[in-house]
Amino acid sequence: MKKYILTLCTVLLWGCSTTPPELSRGVNFVPSARIRIYQANYEYTWKVALAEMQRYQLSIVNKAAGTITTDQILAISDRYEAQSVIDNLEPRSDVRYYIDLRIRELPPENGIPQTEVSATKYITQLSQLGSPKPIQSDYMDEKVILHRIKRLLEIERMKLERNRK
Repeated sequence: MKKYILTLCTVLLWGCSTTPPELSRGVNFVPSARIRIYQANYEYTWKVALAEMQRYQLSIVNKAAGTITTDQILAISDRYEAQSVIDNLEPRSDVRYYIDLRIRELPPENGIPQTEVSATKYITQLSQLGSPKPIQSDYMDEKVILHRIKRLLEIERMKLERNRK
């Protein structure tokens, strides 16, 4: 009997002592899914990022601080609904989010200018008591925004090369 109790206590203590990976990374952990470094100067990156974010209602646009933030947006539905279903749905009043874009100039590498862009989607869901509960992002919107910025920078670069010829 002592053997079973000892085994049970060992299993419980060992199971409770492990930390989930997302918590063991610390508060300042930033997933690589929402940070990109582009080989472009700050001016071009800012211009392209602002053009990409124009699809949203913006609340903060501060070039000196490198910040672009959207107003709060009402979530429509779960991401995996068919587009025809989403078109007919009313926005959910309990789930809101906003997107924060941070742009900063990095030191040049081998004479090539570099700029870091991070995109973060902050999601909150109101409980029945009215207090907001944060929801973890799936990083899809962040990835899409960063990919579009990359594509727009490539298009700008191609235009510049064409104009030089």
